[in-house]
Amino acid sequence: MTPPRRGRGLTVFLWVVVGLVAAFALASIISVGLFILPFPIAGAILLLSRPRKVVAAAVLLAAAGVAPLFLAYLNRPGPGHICHTYTDGVACGDYLNPWPWLTLGAVLWLGSGILFARANRRPRPTGDAGAGPEVVRPVSP
Repeated sequence: MTPPRRGRGLTVFLWVVVGLVAAFALASIISVGLFILPFPIAGAILLLSRPRKVVAAAVLLAAAGVAPLFLAYLNRPGPGHICHTYTDGVACGDYLNPWPWLTLGAVLWLGSGILFARANRRPRPTGDAGAGPEVVRPVSP
């Protein structure tokens, strides 16, 4: 078993921040997203210059999957025009279909899990190193 690497938690945290800021920038591209987008791009370039790029890509996928899952959660009453009655009035809103958002978020998280599993698996031994000693039995006449 290999000891945990130092700084890995910080790298994961930074990738989550880059992914969340990128998702926010893309979701708000019409208003302020265009001005925010250079920051996650610069952060991704800086973090990709470090080793363990597979883990970095997995964390980026997981962070990018948070936004679609959150949108699916917010639109869970939808699709369509839905009204809610409260004690002091009625509130109506148009909701999107949550299933495409849920599917996208689930695919991103599944892809992230697969990349994490591939990055953390142990290499298989090559050759006969794990076979053990060869047993020679005498041949009877």
